[in-house]
Amino acid sequence: MKKKIVIMMLALLAVAPTAWGQLYVDRTPKLKFGVTAGLNMTTMTVTRSTVRPYTERTRAGFAVGPTLSLFSPVGGFGGDLSALLDYRSAASKSGGSEPVKSVSMQFPLNLSYSLKTSDVAMPFIFVGPQMGINVGTVEHTMAFGIGSTTGHQMMRKWINEKKPVFSMNFGIGVRAMETVLVRLCYNMPLTKSGVFEQWDLETGESTRLGSGKIGAVQILISYLF
Repeated sequence: MKKKIVIMMLALLAVAPTAWGQLYVDRTPKLKFGVTAGLNMTTMTVTRSTVRPYTERTRAGFAVGPTLSLFSPVGGFGGDLSALLDYRSAASKSGGSEPVKSVSMQFPLNLSYSLKTSDVAMPFIFVGPQMGINVGTVEHTMAFGIGSTTGHQMMRKWINEKKPVFSMNFGIGVRAMETVLVRLCYNMPLTKSGVFEQWDLETGESTRLGSGKIGAVQILISYLF
């Protein structure tokens, strides 16, 4: 009887590590630092039709900078915070003027929810606010002309907002091997990005022609260390 008990105890000791390994799941949230880079396809809306021709042809831009990513295996919730140098522009279809430009530091804070379909790739959705601060040239001269009523030489400008600009991100993505994030994002502007003004070069008077909001459709790739 004693021999049987000893044999059973030895068998349990032999099986225990394997059983524990199967029961144990790493549920520790993972905080990783990485680098993000991607492509911007500018979207721009304006308040008045008189300045719409300057924004009819959107141009490709870029976004690049560091990213901090948090992912929790429990429930698939996570998030990321980035500081991205962001370039966007739009121009006239006729090509007779300089493009509207925006160079800014963008700080997106996204919350995400992942579906663990496999250990290799996990699709996720995300949403979150974003704040942008202009770091490029504030004023961009777009065109010169002659005033129809005054006969004076006129100049039209795009003036980037000096205050922080706010927007929202919506998108989908894939987390691969917990080290690569690939995201398709729509950045929807909430506050105006700048204003259009017309200057009379003879009198020095200025007239506001309207305002604009600069958003983007983005393809972003992050590598996490």
